Amino acid sequence: NTPMKTIQLLCAVLSAITILSCSAAKYAYTPTTANLLQLEGKGNLAAAVNYATATSGSIAGEKQSSNGIDIQTAYAATNKIVVKLDAHYKGEGNQSSAGQGGIADEVVRYKKKGMEFSAGVNNFSKDKTRTGFQAFAGLGVGDVAFTSTYDAGNKDDYSMDYVKVFVQPSYTIFVSKHYDISFAGKLNMLTFSNVKSTYSALDEEALALISTKPSYFVDFIMQHQFGAPKLKALQFQVQTGLTALTTNFSSPQNNFTRLKYDYNSLWFALGVIADLKKLR
Repeated sequence: NTPMKTIQLLCAVLSAITILSCSAAKYAYTPTTANLLQLEGKGNLAAAVNYATATSGSIAGEKQSSNGIDIQTAYAATNKIVVKLDAHYKGEGNQSSAGQGGIADEVVRYKKKGMEFSAGVNNFSKDKTRTGFQAFAGLGVGDVAFTSTYDAGNKDDYSMDYVKVFVQPSYTIFVSKHYDISFAGKLNMLTFSNVKSTYSALDEEALALISTKPSYFVDFIMQHQFGAPKLKALQFQVQTGLTALTTNFSSPQNNFTRLKYDYNSLWFALGVIADLKKLR
C-alpha cells in the first residue's frame, strides 16, 4: 500500500545518508595557479613560485586541507610570441567527521602532480600602456593518487593519470607603475586514464566513470600583481580563482542519474615573481 511504500522509501533514503556520512569525499581534481606572467620584449625570461591552497567549499561536516607549490616560467621568443612551462605538486587531505565522539570515519590523503606547456601571444609593452592582453593554448600531463584509511586501519588506494588540453585568454589593467590587476578565463579538457584501484566498490559512482569520457572545467581567475621601486627584479602576485565542472556522467547503477565527481572548486595562491633578465 501507499503508506508502506512511503515508509520504505524514507528508510532507504536515511540508510543512504548514513552510509555516505561515514565516507569522506574523493577530490579527483584540483586546479593549479594560472600562469599570467607578463613579458616585455624578445629574450625576456621570468619565473614565479606560488604557494597555493584550495577547497571544495561545499561538503558540510568535513575537514579539508590542501597545500601546494606551483612553479611558473615564461620566455619571450619574439616581442609577441611567448612560451610557458609550469609544474605543480600538491599534498591534500580530507576526512569525514560524522563518527561518534568526533572520531573520523575515513581519512583520505592525496598526492597530485603535473606539468603544463603552453604557447601564445601577448601585447605588453615597455611603456606600460594602460591595458594588456594574452591568449595561450597548452597541453598538460599529470597524475592523482590517494589512500583512504577507515575502520581502524583498513586502507584502499586509487590512482590515475590525466592529459589536459586548455586555452587561456587574459586581460590586464595597469592601475599604476607598480600595480596591475588581471582577469582570465581558462577552458580545460581533461582525459583520465590508467585507473588503478583496490576499492571493491567505489564510494562515488561518478569516480568509477571518470575515465569513460573527457571532463570539461571552466576557470575564472583574478590576479593582483604588485612591486616596489627598490625591487626592480622582484614582484608579488595574489591570485584567486573559481572552477566549475561542466561534465556529468550517467550512472547505470542508479537509473542513469546524472552525477559529477568531487573536486576542489576554489583556490588561492600567493607568489613571488623574478624577472631573470633583470637579475642577471
